[in-house]
Amino acid sequence: MASEIKVVAIYAPADEPLWQALKVFISAMQRQGLLNIILWDLGELSPGIDREKALDQWIHEAHLVLLLLSSNLLIMNIYQSITAQLLLQSEQDRTHILPILLRPVSWKETHWGKLAALPNNDKPVTTWRDRDVAYLSIAEGIRRVVRELQPRHLPVLQEDQPHLSAPLGYTLLQTLTVHLGPVASVAFSPDGIWLASDSWDGTIILWDVTTGQARFHLLGHTSLVYSVTFSPDGQFLASAGQDQTIRLWEVSSGMCISILQGHTGAVSSVVFSPDGKWLASGSDDHTICLWETSTGAIIAHIETSQAVLSVDITSDGMYIVSGGGSVDGIMEGWDVPSGKPLITHREATCIHSIAVSPDNSFIASGCADHTIKLRGLKARMREEFLMFFDSDIIMLRGHHGIVSSVAFQADGKVLASGSHDKTIKLWAVPGNEEIETLVGHTDAVLSVAFHPSLPLLASGSFDKTVKLWGRREEPESSRACYRFSWGQLWKSLHP
Repeated sequence: MASEIKVVAIYAPADEPLWQALKVFISAMQRQGLLNIILWDLGELSPGIDREKALDQWIHEAHLVLLLLSSNLLIMNIYQSITAQLLLQSEQDRTHILPILLRPVSWKETHWGKLAALPNNDKPVTTWRDRDVAYLSIAEGIRRVVRELQPRHLPVLQEDQPHLSAPLGYTLLQTLTVHLGPVASVAFSPDGIWLASDSWDGTIILWDVTTGQARFHLLGHTSLVYSVTFSPDGQFLASAGQDQTIRLWEVSSGMCISILQGHTGAVSSVVFSPDGKWLASGSDDHTICLWETSTGAIIAHIETSQAVLSVDITSDGMYIVSGGGSVDGIMEGWDVPSGKPLITHREATCIHSIAVSPDNSFIASGCADHTIKLRGLKARMREEFLMFFDSDIIMLRGHHGIVSSVAFQADGKVLASGSHDKTIKLWAVPGNEEIETLVGHTDAVLSVAFHPSLPLLASGSFDKTVKLWGRREEPESSRACYRFSWGQLWKSLHP
């Protein structure tokens, strides 16, 4: 596993609230695998620790120093004492100094006045009308700098070349650009009429597939939204995010009908049971909660070994499987009726996404080591036993970045994967053959989802867009509609 870029944040105690608000966006990028960093800040030091000594050591080891500028910082003795060290390491090209403008301050006259600062327009955070937009802009800027630093400090991973199968002929149909932040999750409704997308801008959009238009903008989450899923009957949508809540929405009206509270960390993933009577949510707080849909009550609280990034349920509702971790990863699973743990499978790499095939034959996991691992499931199911062995793993290689999302086609014969390498790959199941690669996003792909009946694939990306991809090998009457919209595609296939 490659070493992380070491980052130190330096700020005044009076600016702690501003730093913590920015840190939400930085942490969100870390948990998505978009920032491969070790982040140090003085606010996390335990009482009794020598702050100046700790900061001096951190700066000595740092690849990147975030200077959160305000008058509060410039008058601090600790800032004065570290300036010479920062200048020396910057001149020696050992450490990159990145000024971040928190409050209006005459920073151009400081030692850092000639450096490029964030936000890019040199507008301090406190002067922005919407500070979340400023924080996202800063976090994106930090990510760009980290990308530039990584070739100097991190080894390049060599990827195996995949076997290629006959392409399915997917092509880009339409790009939807309404969201103002990265699109973390996309999901089609069971009847295929709706597409839901959620974003770090705190919103959820319900798209009408028959027209290709945004029907509802769902507002209510107070921070980044990470996951959306439809109930099996399509009447409800569940969403989850950084604000530690799950919200239930009525699809026909776009109204929030329930807020589920109980997690103490960001909620990464949410999924309905096959009968729609309960749903499961996975969180950074190392728990999975099972909720009764009708009442919003917690019916089970499962402790996990590490932070949970993804959760799925087998189609019979008997098993829950989760993936997560940080530097290393873990797959865990439980028998729903008894609550017994059935899987504890440790990985040398973080698991970012989990998907169970529709017929329960396979579990796919998208990993930080750029691979997808496909495990046979049905043959391993027993009344009180469910286990995986390394010999059962099919390794799918071909991506050149973290695999952040995996999804099965409705018939289970094709697996889609989205990666930080900006591409989507389609894979034949079972087997280890790559069918084709879809190129069009300009940044990391965070989510992929197949339409339940049409040859359509949706993807969400850090580039703030939702893209719709479709098959070319349709009858001539439907093929002609690809130059117009995906709504027309729907009509051509459903006369």
